[in-house]
Amino acid sequence: MKSRIRIILILLITVSIILQNTVLALAKNGEGSFQLNKNSYNQEMPLSKKQVMRCVSMMKEEVLAAYGHNFEVVRTGSEGEQEGDYYQKIGITFVFLPNEPNGKVLRIECDNNISINGAKAGMNFDQIKEKLGDVPIRQTFIEEYYKIYLLEYVVDNCRVVFSSFKTDGMNSRLMLIEKRSD
Repeated sequence: MKSRIRIILILLITVSIILQNTVLALAKNGEGSFQLNKNSYNQEMPLSKKQVMRCVSMMKEEVLAAYGHNFEVVRTGSEGEQEGDYYQKIGITFVFLPNEPNGKVLRIECDNNISINGAKAGMNFDQIKEKLGDVPIRQTFIEEYYKIYLLEYVVDNCRVVFSSFKTDGMNSRLMLIEKRSD
């Protein structure tokens, strides 16, 4: 049992070091679309879109190793039916698979400081389409009463979903979901 714990700790430390070195390399190369504060958020460093998109395939332990414990548990989802870990400094809420202590990331909800090829939360659908391309607006429902409108793109390993209660996409929200191989 002790050897398993040692292996897990070594793995977590290794992942943390790799992520920190990747972030440092990206910062040195001038890449990045938002700020991540390293080591309890004492030093600001840019994190690339690619780094954000890698987060969708992480487990909770990996998120904690990479970003620390400086988050707020918030209610999330269309009706606040789920909990998420909100990292205000980087503008991301991680929502994990329910009922799993070390659950996999189910989705990432992004503040308007996160940019995917120039598209951000808060933009309307025309602005988003200018950045990511023209796709049809889908209409669906939350419960059976509330219409919601979606733009969905596939970028790298992610489904990039913009949602709004308005047909024009005003005040859109941005979610990243891992794209599963079909």
